Amino acid sequence: MNRQAIVGLFTILGLLALFVVFFVLSNVGLLLIATLAFGLITPPYGLSLLVASKYVGVGFGKAVVRSLPLYVVFFLTIAFVVAFPDIVLWLPKQLLPESVGCFKAPGGTGFICPP
Repeated sequence: MNRQAIVGLFTILGLLALFVVFFVLSNVGLLLIATLAFGLITPPYGLSLLVASKYVGVGFGKAVVRSLPLYVVFFLTIAFVVAFPDIVLWLPKQLLPESVGCFKAPGGTGFICPP
């Protein structure tokens, strides 16, 4: 098999995997956003926290200590998303069923959603 065929095959498989992860398993998308937001405020790379502390004139160490309650809230949110995906995805399933992997029923009424 030549290189172009291998690259093409892996590109198709990669796109299929992305489709499954982000459209069928929308919980992963919610988890990704929550962990990225958490990463923007936690050291050593807490860019948002660093910019905010410099903007208001507070030392970075003091800002980290003062934001510990926010770290707890973020951690609990991430744990909740992981532990209870059905509760987290209930509202998106009600408002936009196609966005969480549901398909229109063959009978024309309602949706069929994956478990």
